[in-house]
Formats: sequence, C-alpha cells, structure tokens
Amino acid sequence: MFVDPDVIVGPRYFEGMLRGFSQFGDRTVQTGYIIGYYFDGSPDPRAEFGVWENPGILTRRFYQLASGNMAIARTLFDEIGGFDEDLIYGGVEDLLFGYHVGLMPATSIVFNRKMEAHHIPHPVGGAHLNTTHTWEIVKRKWPEFYTDYIVNGSR
Repeated sequence: MFVDPDVIVGPRYFEGMLRGFSQFGDRTVQTGYIIGYYFDGSPDPRAEFGVWENPGILTRRFYQLASGNMAIARTLFDEIGGFDEDLIYGGVEDLLFGYHVGLMPATSIVFNRKMEAHHIPHPVGGAHLNTTHTWEIVKRKWPEFYTDYIVNGSR
C-alpha cells in the first residue's frame, strides 16, 4: 500500500483493503478515498474529474489513480516497474503510473470507499513545487502519455 505522509488512515482501512483484494483479485489496483485532499481555494479534483464516482465497481479509468492512498499487489507493482524515479518534482507520478497499469493485461482499478483516509491540512509544499518541470520530463521521456493526457485531454 502507498499512503502519503500527510494522510492518516481510518479505523477500518486495512480490513477494507484486504476485502478489496479478496473480492477483486491481485490485478486490481485499489484507490482509497481521501477526505480533505485539496487545499482551500483550489478545485477538488474528485469533483472536477469525477475521480471517485461509482465506488466498488471495477473501471479502466487509470488516469484517476491516486497514489496518495493506493493498494496494489507487489507482483503487479513489480511487473509495471514501479514509479518513475525521475519525477521528483511532484504532481504527475501517479497519473503516469496509472497509465502504465492500464497497459498491463487483465488489470482494473476500483475506488474503495472502505479505504478511507484523512488529509492533514498544510500549505502547498515540496510534493507540488514544480509540476511544470515534471511535465517537461514526462513530455521528453513518455511522449505517448503526454500526448494522450495533455494534448488529447484523456481522463
């Protein structure tokens, strides 16, 4: 499981995650719900892109994978090759990871409401300091993803 350091898991988090794997199998990535994920004055990405609609139903909307609260079988994570370690400037690594999950055969994503967590409010910091630079790395290193997500607007 991956949980950002500014996220606190709820009391039934682990039980919900294990039930999710039992129900959906180890080729399904589970994205949990994060309460208070956005900062004051910014749009809530869940409402903007419909990230957490239809919880408990398998989908192939991999661009909506939120790595700040995510569970994945180690075998699938290793098959994908993990996160791109060059994307240290924030804001994009989970989108690219979701893209790579979607390229794998027989994979899906599920929004698991039982994996509920709370975001600790704080000023915007290091994880999102230079997303423009991150996108430049992605454009150069993963042009097919950049074209699909930025140019074509796939969500």
